[in-house]
Parts: sequence; C-alpha cells; structure tokens
Amino acid sequence: MRRCELVQLEVFDLEEDNFIELPMVFSTPNLPVGSESIPCQEDVDKWPHMKGVTVTEINADVGLLVGHDIPKALEPKEVRESQNGGPYAT
Repeated sequence: MRRCELVQLEVFDLEEDNFIELPMVFSTPNLPVGSESIPCQEDVDKWPHMKGVTVTEINADVGLLVGHDIPKALEPKEVRESQNGGPYAT
C-alpha cells in the first residue's frame, strides 16, 4: 500500500515568469522515476533535426509528474517533428 495525500499546488517555469495553479493533486513521498529517465543535452544533440533545441540541466530528482489533465502546463511553444524514426520535441 502506498501512502499519499491530497494537496493543492502552484507551479512555475524556471524563470518564474509563468505560474499555473494545479487542481487538487496526489502527493507521495517519492516517485518511481530514476534519473536515467531525464533527457539531457547529449541525448538531443544526437539528432540533426533537433539542432537548436536546448535542455536545461537540473540537478534534482523527479518530484512532479504533470498529466494531460493540465493542458496549459503542457502547451507547446514550438514543435519539432520526428524524422527517420527519431524523437520529436515540444
């Protein structure tokens, strides 16, 4: 059994310019996500069609997963389509 709590959060971007209030969310002491799941610049640089896409390196564990029920938080500013079976970026 996993212990969790119901909390309300407000999140913001790294520049602290854009705030989004989240609805009531579930909180748990840790998430089953390892650091190997976090993309880095080296991963992006392997793909020519991703030239110009930068990944900000954050030295922290994954502490929040945002689902598709928060469309404003996932709204893309730019989209890079997949090419030759490679990744896409939003």
